[in-house]
Amino acid sequence: MTPAQRESVRQRAGGRCEYCHLPDSALDSADFHVEHIVARKHGGFDNEGNLAWACTSGERGVAEDDGNDYEWFSPAKRGIHPLTPQD
Repeated sequence: MTPAQRESVRQRAGGRCEYCHLPDSALDSADFHVEHIVARKHGGFDNEGNLAWACTSGERGVAEDDGNDYEWFSPAKRGIHPLTPQD
């Protein structure tokens, strides 16, 4: 991933973790990263719609690595992006 791609995902997220909405100014920049919402090994792609700006603190409720619970936990699998307001 290029620095420009990383910054694009960060900008789209408004500089907040797309899971817990913590502003990236609250932590060291190394505590934030771009991650796949649907892991590549589970069929996810590298496009920006499948990438999330995420912090490393706390539980975000993401999937177990075995893939069995992935559909329930993944915002993308439920047809939403993590920052999309829900009713």
